Amino acid sequence: MIKRLIQFPILLISITAAVASLLIVLCAYIPPKPMLSIFGAWNGLFFAFCLLHFGLLIFWLVRGEWKWAIIPLVALAASTPLILSTISINPKPATATPDRQTLRVTSYNVGQFQFFNKKIGKNTVGALLLDKLAEDSADIVCLQEFGFKEYGKHDESFVLRKLRSYPYHFCHTPVFDYNFHKGLAIFSKHPIVAEHVIDLGSTYQRAIATDIKVGNDTNRVFTAYLQSNKLNASDKDFKLEDWKDKLRLKLTVLSQKLDRAAKPRVRQAAKIKAAADQSPYPVIIAGDLNDLPASYTYHLFKNGYKDLFLEAGKGFGSTCSIWHIGIRIDYIFADPRFDATSFTIGEMDYSDHRPIHCELFLK
Repeated sequence: MIKRLIQFPILLISITAAVASLLIVLCAYIPPKPMLSIFGAWNGLFFAFCLLHFGLLIFWLVRGEWKWAIIPLVALAASTPLILSTISINPKPATATPDRQTLRVTSYNVGQFQFFNKKIGKNTVGALLLDKLAEDSADIVCLQEFGFKEYGKHDESFVLRKLRSYPYHFCHTPVFDYNFHKGLAIFSKHPIVAEHVIDLGSTYQRAIATDIKVGNDTNRVFTAYLQSNKLNASDKDFKLEDWKDKLRLKLTVLSQKLDRAAKPRVRQAAKIKAAADQSPYPVIIAGDLNDLPASYTYHLFKNGYKDLFLEAGKGFGSTCSIWHIGIRIDYIFADPRFDATSFTIGEMDYSDHRPIHCELFLK
């Protein structure tokens, strides 16, 4: 009797967790559906479910209940493709031959809202960040949440002066708010021969591309900033003991925010992917997707382009932090004609994101 009292709730948890996990996996590969979109929005729980399945598998094996152990085992097996999209387990960086020119690409969400307002010592965060970028050995720098002031010390000329080591640039800042221009930018040490703006149907979420001439080759480099989840300080400061009285309300609000952001993000990603697919040149796509490798947004790009972190990075590749948990939402994808020789992630010194750096070459 006692054995059954223990076994039944654990079995119920096993079945419920397996179904939820399988729905999350399904949502990573099919376009958002009204009845399933909430599972796609909660893809951040994917690894929590994996850990739960592992614990349940051990529980059933220890008890000798082989038939019930199949439930978490199947859930883990179905989750394997998403695990391999999230963790770089066995990267195999390429080695460029002497006749191939290696490009170093940096992508960075610079967090424009604190760009020139916060200080570290006597210097503004924006000035320190620009100095760090200027010292970087990158050939191409893709910036999201980029900005500068309309007038005053930290105007456009200040930014361009700081980044004068990059003689070519395309700054697209369509949003003007409180003396501040906001948008995206691409800086290059190689000539930019054409500029493109991809209309995502949003004033703030944008994508741009530049055709960059590198020796005898021309590459089309995209940078994008997709729909944010718009989580405020209260959402991000998760303390379960503070939520006891309003847990249902908080989870409902959080679910609605995640769901509302996920749908336009997929539409935006599809437009960028379509533009990239039409490029006559090899493509590099860098940016802040605001979505995880367990998402449909991510797999839109993964279907046709290499995730260079998986090619040459290590571990989880955390580029941002929420609820004190590192997550990867910043990416560099590339045409299969590219190979990556290295992929590194910088420190979170001046923004809530980390810069990502990749060295690659055209085969």
